[in-house]
Amino acid sequence: TVRLTARKIAEGVRVEVSDDGAGFSAGPRTGVGLENVHQRLKLCFGDQAGLKIESTGQGSTVGFIVYNSIQHEHNLAT
Repeated sequence: TVRLTARKIAEGVRVEVSDDGAGFSAGPRTGVGLENVHQRLKLCFGDQAGLKIESTGQGSTVGFIVYNSIQHEHNLAT
């Protein structure tokens, strides 16, 4: 089961995607997708931004905040 939640908070909107699958492996990851999204969030919203990943053998949750103000508006086009 995959669940998507979005909640309004003081800073903006918190978005989380979670599932009840096997979770991520403990070894190194070979993909670039999550790292790319993490870096893009940091570019747009500053060092406090980025993906927050929690994973156990009983599921995973990936979350981030879309902040009310964008730190570097010009970076959105890159």
